[in-house]
Amino acid sequence: LFMGNSAYGTPDNRYMNVRTDTNDILAFTTKAYKTLPNQDIADQMSEVILSNPDIDTTDMEVIDSTSNNCAQWRRRVKFPAMTIQPQLGDIVRYVLDTSTSYDLTWAFTSTSSAERLECLNGMVGRDFSYKTYRRHTTNISIDTEGTKLSNGIKAFYESEEMYKRWNSIGVEKEEVEALFTNVATGKVSGRDKVSEKTMDILMLDWDRTSRNMGSTLWATYNVATAWATHHDTKRKGSKDNAERGRNAKVAIMLNSNQWKVLEAA
Repeated sequence: LFMGNSAYGTPDNRYMNVRTDTNDILAFTTKAYKTLPNQDIADQMSEVILSNPDIDTTDMEVIDSTSNNCAQWRRRVKFPAMTIQPQLGDIVRYVLDTSTSYDLTWAFTSTSSAERLECLNGMVGRDFSYKTYRRHTTNISIDTEGTKLSNGIKAFYESEEMYKRWNSIGVEKEEVEALFTNVATGKVSGRDKVSEKTMDILMLDWDRTSRNMGSTLWATYNVATAWATHHDTKRKGSKDNAERGRNAKVAIMLNSNQWKVLEAA
């Protein structure tokens, strides 16, 4: 972080976020928007994890990734010892997902999540009991984050019953198609339009998945999260950005009236 650097033509009252290895300017900010360095976030979130008695760190796995000229940073921490089983042999493990950015495209966000081991699907939900979202990031409260993390872990274990219920609810193909329109809808020339290509991908996978898992809400949910998690590497753009956008669409599906009606059956 640099302030008032005349070599870059930066005003005295402005900060710059700069890649020190390439000198690329990632963003201009003000004193009111001072970005917390990635390493500080990593260190403080590690303290949150290690000081929380509800966390089992056995075989804990930490995965860091960057995108957008290293301006965006994401850390996924996986906890293999913390699992649920929506159905026998179908194991889901707990995940903590933290992200931030130097170019102001991502706020600091830390979210309780989950991952299905059979296909490594990220398990996005309607909302998360543990979620921190802050644009003006100057520090992290260890106590506050620790309390949120404990709530998120409790919700993770409680979600097992919800997933089991989804596995017991049968759905018709026409109902699945209606659900997937929430996922496949995007903006084209300022208007909402359903992508036929995305619908074809989703329905093809649902036909295949439902033969193995049954025609259930659980199978439908897993098809949507598989689409969200497994980014098409042939397309331009970062995997992390694509996954964030797709996860938001899956959340829209889970909040749709169609889903809520089927879930209540």
